[in-house]
Amino acid sequence: MSLLPIVEREMRVASRQVSLYWSRTVLAGLAIFITATIVFFMWRFPPATMGVSVFYTLSCIAFFYAATAGIWITSDCISEEKRDGTLGLLFLTDLRSFDIVLGKLAATSLKAFAGLIAIFPVLGIPLLLGSVAVEEFWRVVLVLFNTLLLSLAAGIFISSISLRAGRAAGATLGMMILLLGGAPILWGLVSFLTGHNMSGETLEMASIHSAVMGLIMAFEGNYMTQSQSFWHSLWINQGFILFLLIGACVRIPRNWQDKALNALKANISASSREKHSLGRKELLTSSPIAWLRLRQKGSLFRPWIPFFIGSLAWIWGSMVHGRWFYGEDGLWVMTIYLSATILKCMIGVEMAHRICEDRRTGALELLFTTSISVKEVTQGHWEALMRQYRGPIALVVVISLFLGVLTVKGENDPEGQFWLSCMLAGHLILLFLDVLALFWFGLWSSLKARSVNQATRSTLFYILALPWILYWFLQLFSFQMFSLLFFGSSPRLGIDPGTIMLIAWLLVHCPWAVGLGFYGKKQVLEKLKHYATTRPGDEATLVIGTPKHQGKSTSPTT
Repeated sequence: MSLLPIVEREMRVASRQVSLYWSRTVLAGLAIFITATIVFFMWRFPPATMGVSVFYTLSCIAFFYAATAGIWITSDCISEEKRDGTLGLLFLTDLRSFDIVLGKLAATSLKAFAGLIAIFPVLGIPLLLGSVAVEEFWRVVLVLFNTLLLSLAAGIFISSISLRAGRAAGATLGMMILLLGGAPILWGLVSFLTGHNMSGETLEMASIHSAVMGLIMAFEGNYMTQSQSFWHSLWINQGFILFLLIGACVRIPRNWQDKALNALKANISASSREKHSLGRKELLTSSPIAWLRLRQKGSLFRPWIPFFIGSLAWIWGSMVHGRWFYGEDGLWVMTIYLSATILKCMIGVEMAHRICEDRRTGALELLFTTSISVKEVTQGHWEALMRQYRGPIALVVVISLFLGVLTVKGENDPEGQFWLSCMLAGHLILLFLDVLALFWFGLWSSLKARSVNQATRSTLFYILALPWILYWFLQLFSFQMFSLLFFGSSPRLGIDPGTIMLIAWLLVHCPWAVGLGFYGKKQVLEKLKHYATTRPGDEATLVIGTPKHQGKSTSPTT
């Protein structure tokens, strides 16, 4: 046996995946697009200024990619094995826990490292412009690699102690927030409670563990004066990485035996209690699919947690800033859109979990051995979603109407009032359209995805992120020129560029949400039963609309 057999095998398997090459192509193309956009709008500036803007922008975007990679890539790599019951089989051999941890890390991180490396040639363009020193470039590269390893190690550790994919992803996100800004947040809270302001030196000392501090200190101006802070941050994060990997190696052989059994007992006991509840019993009779999705403990309480935290933030702001806090229109607009965005993300994550695990374990195929129909399945999922999120949706609508009306009344300009009213109406219409699109397209993504994290990425990207990318592309390269040429200096038409931007926003987002919603509904209703007969990855053997073994004749022709 070789030194690290799982690492060798997993690297060979990952290197043959088509997604490995597509991911680095997409990331490199995105970096080129961002660079071209900056150069397009800064062509009148000196090359040095242009190069610095490109370098700083790409560095921040690459840092965000590295810091969040563990949430989508490694947070479910071990917990998935525990749910399947296959993790214990590996310990029947002479493999050690570090073989498993390093093997999973190698298999899941190859795509992330390939994508990050694809950005580096574009990140090196400012070197040719003479605006960035070679040492500064390599320091930023070192910070990005270190942050990526930290994120992947955090995901591995959380996956070793978790069982469910959603909770593992959320816990990884929370751990990265603590690792990137835990001490400054804690120190700021202590300063608020005690009434003492935090000095700049104290803030720097509290942030020395953060990779964000490492990135800031990697830039030439800061490194010239405080080079020790850069290296201290780097070595502290290396210690975090080692600690998390060792923790994963220690936890895996200790918790794989009874974790699934304990979770199963907990679900059985919870299910038995719910069966005796009158409301749950009626739901079980009327919609068994909805009962199945709502039987987990806290499923009706979780959607309210972000709004509870948001209310605490508003209380804190009113205590610190007083009446001035309520007079900021920008804060009201941010609250309206942030609450809606958080709600949409929660619904997207919820829908991505619906069918994926059932299909992978074969439970979806067993479901259709009963008399239940595809329409009853989708209706049950919709009823479960509404029981969970109709209260939060109503709350977001009330918040939007209340704060929106106050913002419109506070505007003195009639044209500004009309513009704000149209924006509020478009926001509410888009909220309902996005909820429908997230439901149907989320079900479709969950049905066809290989993993829960892949379904989550697909749902959130196509519904929430891609329309904004298309809108900004349209605004930067088409609508901005169109408005300046035809409307910006034409008083007889009376249409300002702000109205053009609002129209463009609605014309992009609303048809996109409607189109993806209809597409997801069509795919789910047509292919749900067919996909239930296969496992993720075996779709190539599936022939939709014909018997499974029907095909061309294999007899020789004359």
